[in-house]
Amino acid sequence: MNRRSGTKLNVAVVGAHRGKGFAKYYQRCPFTNLVTLCDQNEPLARSTAKELGVADVCFDYAKLLKRSDIDAVCLETGDDAHGWMTIAALEAGKHVHVDVPLATSIKDLKRIVELSERKKLNVCMGNE
Repeated sequence: MNRRSGTKLNVAVVGAHRGKGFAKYYQRCPFTNLVTLCDQNEPLARSTAKELGVADVCFDYAKLLKRSDIDAVCLETGDDAHGWMTIAALEAGKHVHVDVPLATSIKDLKRIVELSERKKLNVCMGNE
């Protein structure tokens, strides 16, 4: 997906605890719309969304990836989930912003590079 001039990228932040700061960033960024906050911990997701004024909350990552209104995901989850979650997002046609580490296996890293290049999707790994 290429962002057309004048359009904003629709982003979902996954991980309501660690992702709270990134959600605030995406709310302020002039090039993005923060569409939803996703976390399998429903009370945490709801309270963080309420605090940030995010109207849409989701609790199922697989369902999130099927949504056509999401262009990109920001993954702020446990390190062991980064690889498979990035791969799933790329397979679903989403750009990915993921915290370090990008993945915990060479196999996953190779798959991420292959999918990103083949599908022409961006993967950004954030460093602290």
